[in-house]
Amino acid sequence: MNTLSPFTEKRFAVWRSVARYRATLTIYMGVFFSSILGAVWVHRVTPKDLAYPWRVVDSDLSGIYSLAQTVGQSWFGLVNHSLGAPFTADFSLAFVPDDLQLEVLRILTHLTHNPFVAVNIFYLLTFGLCASTFLFLADIFKLSRWVSVPLALSYAWLPYHFTRMDAGHTFLAAYYMIPIGVVFLKRLFDYQTGSIDIFFPATTLRRVGFVIGIIAVGSSGAYYGFFFALLAATVILLVPQHNHSIRVTTKRAGLTVLVSVLFVTGPILRILLSQLRGLDTVITRSPEESVQFGGSIARLLVPWGVWLPTNLRPVVLPTAFEWTISPILGVIGVWILLIGIAISRPGLTHTISNQRSIRYFFFWALLFYTASGTSLIFAYAVDPSFRCWNRLSIVIMTFAVLALGDYLGRISKFRKPMTILLLVIAFTSQIMPLKSSGIGAEPDVVSREAFQSLQESASLIRAKIEPGCQILQLPIMALPEGGQVGQVGNGDHLWLPLILEEYRWTYGAVRGTTAGNFWTVSPPSATQIISKLVSKKICAVVIDSRGGAADTQSTELLEKHSDRVKIESVSYYHVLTLDNSVPQ
Repeated sequence: MNTLSPFTEKRFAVWRSVARYRATLTIYMGVFFSSILGAVWVHRVTPKDLAYPWRVVDSDLSGIYSLAQTVGQSWFGLVNHSLGAPFTADFSLAFVPDDLQLEVLRILTHLTHNPFVAVNIFYLLTFGLCASTFLFLADIFKLSRWVSVPLALSYAWLPYHFTRMDAGHTFLAAYYMIPIGVVFLKRLFDYQTGSIDIFFPATTLRRVGFVIGIIAVGSSGAYYGFFFALLAATVILLVPQHNHSIRVTTKRAGLTVLVSVLFVTGPILRILLSQLRGLDTVITRSPEESVQFGGSIARLLVPWGVWLPTNLRPVVLPTAFEWTISPILGVIGVWILLIGIAISRPGLTHTISNQRSIRYFFFWALLFYTASGTSLIFAYAVDPSFRCWNRLSIVIMTFAVLALGDYLGRISKFRKPMTILLLVIAFTSQIMPLKSSGIGAEPDVVSREAFQSLQESASLIRAKIEPGCQILQLPIMALPEGGQVGQVGNGDHLWLPLILEEYRWTYGAVRGTTAGNFWTVSPPSATQIISKLVSKKICAVVIDSRGGAADTQSTELLEKHSDRVKIESVSYYHVLTLDNSVPQ
């Protein structure tokens, strides 16, 4: 007998583990970078393009770029020292921040020293993160890699990912924590249905990791955290079904409530912090908005694409507020879930607990997603603040793609052809048709021209005004959701401060705060503006002429006081400085 054989076997076991680890890491890295390359191909992005802002016109992206500028000014807090003059702009009072995303953005901005580069890189990285976390979810559900790899790419390339960035909702496009949230939901379901004995791991370190992970899901997006909290809360209905004692039933119900609360811990802490500082960050909403921003089941059942018959295309046309775009693979998954729910029978064994958990949470997500469904009841009975229930579409698509993978994974034959087929379908039905919906090269021609115009205006301001001076921006507008003055939209005033960070700008402080009310509650007249120039409380006035006749202050200033100021114009901006040659 060879006395060294146990050591030899142990050595080989270690090498086998290393080989498996290297293979897994290679697959994850391949999926990560392949998904990013798909996005790069869609947007035709070159390294130089990263330094340009995308969607300068008709987009909320200026707010995200401004957030990046804010977190780039320090390693802590959300105070932008360039905005809100004569005060500063505390952005923690303007939004319910998605802390996880903000901290990633903070790191990128400090590394790149450019908010445009930071946000654009962040967006591209989210493709790799979405693909990787879905692959991790597929591994938890023990799906075949032949199926999970192409589906991970499909998941990262969901049209939702591109259209969200196109609308300026960058953090909503970063849905990479949703698969992680599904992992926790599955474990909670398995625990409450008896498939596993404990929810939290036995060791303290792993328990802490679980808690941090659940909180991180909610911190990646206030809406996503809220949705997962609701889905987790529904599991409490399963607790009394196993005839446990009152003590055990209460304990299990309490754990469900705890998990639900953990999902929204991040957003709740932010809201409470703002309220303690004297500001209510929740804008008043009507319960009826749950219908206006509710989802349409038809959009989940009909695949989006240019090949649709003419009579079906109206089903997937853009709505006035939001566009739920369901690709072929996602729609197939939805049908699999609906049919599975329809033909399912009680008393199923634990061998198909994966299917049971997916169907259970899909069913509840569908109820909340549907306009005039459970979401409307929630809005009237509890709180109408979270009214964009159609954003649940990305959570539903997660369940749908996962269900498709679970179904295909049980087909042992044709693995390699199936992988190729799924990749072809994902590319041709999700990536290629994007151009028809307006998704293409970034920055587009309009954005390049608009940014060039902004840079010309910035050059004029640098030539005429000393750094550190306070500049009044007209028309005077509130932030956030300050409406529109003429053709000047909410957030248009942020573009010049993004380029000229060395100045102090009057726009940008949060309405409802002392800084936000300073200019908006009692706006200065044209005569008072001249007085502020004379007293050097402000160094200059920058007028966005697109305000037109709706901007009464600018009109009066230009018509009645033009002899007292120097006026220089670039593009649609007028830069006014005091004419010192004229006695004031």
